[in-house]
Amino acid sequence: MNNKNQPPCKPRWIALALYGCILLGILAKISIPIVVASSAKGELPDDSQPHKTVLAFGGDVNLIDGSYVMPTYRASGRLSRVLTGGLLKRMRTADVLTLNNEFTFSRRGTAQVGKPYTFRASPKSVKLFTNMGVDVAFLGNNHVFDYGPTAFRDTLRTLDKAGIHRIGAGMNVSEAARPVYRTVNGKTIAYVGAGCIERYSIQTPGATKSSPGIFRVDENHMKTLTSTIQNAAINSDYVTVNIHWGREYTTVVEDYQRKIGRMCIDAGADVIIGSHPHILQGTEFYKGKPIVYSIGNFWFNTKQNYTFLMEIILDESDNARLKFLPCSTGGGITRLTHGNEAAKIRNYYEDISFGVHINKRGVITPNKRKGRHTDKESAKIK
Repeated sequence: MNNKNQPPCKPRWIALALYGCILLGILAKISIPIVVASSAKGELPDDSQPHKTVLAFGGDVNLIDGSYVMPTYRASGRLSRVLTGGLLKRMRTADVLTLNNEFTFSRRGTAQVGKPYTFRASPKSVKLFTNMGVDVAFLGNNHVFDYGPTAFRDTLRTLDKAGIHRIGAGMNVSEAARPVYRTVNGKTIAYVGAGCIERYSIQTPGATKSSPGIFRVDENHMKTLTSTIQNAAINSDYVTVNIHWGREYTTVVEDYQRKIGRMCIDAGADVIIGSHPHILQGTEFYKGKPIVYSIGNFWFNTKQNYTFLMEIILDESDNARLKFLPCSTGGGITRLTHGNEAAKIRNYYEDISFGVHINKRGVITPNKRKGRHTDKESAKIK
């Protein structure tokens, strides 16, 4: 029996109610992407937008069997547990990733006599490079020839078989000096590699017309490197140069590093990425182009230290931003840092650099009032 004080139900209201319930049920079962203006981890919101090209660079990596970082990796069983804090994802999503291959891939060869540290890894470990997303391996260092020419050849073959490009070393000087070209989002990027370590006691041979080795240069023998860069600049939109140089375990940049870096930029390079000191050395801008003197150890040993993943972000007009992603390495783990820890590392790197500023998003720009740069010091470099 109906209550006369209650209004009768209208069929249209019932239909609308049923429709609303059905719609809510559908929305609950599907995932709708949400666009946010910023990230809680401080990422630039526009880095992942279309028409952006991201070139990533990490420092020294050592996959030596049974020591350094490999026991930690073996115990963890996953790369994501040793490259943490979102670091592995950042590496994999870069358009091109370059790392310093500071060892040899081989089971053969004999360790160089009189060399205190020699590094050799199983060729099977190249799968770690593949899983990291490595596209280019820099070989112009002082450990790629640790086990002689046979192991050196194995290294080249291992990388080639894995589809990883290599720079800075080869079976002859022509191959060692040859740039790698990668075309991404319609842009051609040139990668050049060279080494100028062991300046007074050479143990790693420089490649010649008929013998293998690294692409060896120094401030008095730059003709081949500068001509290589000039040609690369003609044939690409952006030129990167990796150089192994400097003294180990010091933030002090040698005058010859600054001279070579400037000569490379004068020849047409757009960015210089240094390695060998095993710790960070600062950055300076020359003619508006960055020279990163040492990018440090990336995933190399168990020592506690600062490092970073460097990103170069290119827009459609070939404008480039240099981005510093601060990391901490130690115990066989390299971790992308955030918050106050990241700010501490950014401030440290700004202090050891030459007139640069690093904002909260990690973008590095020139600022003569920051760091240890002085006009008097700069005038000494000619």
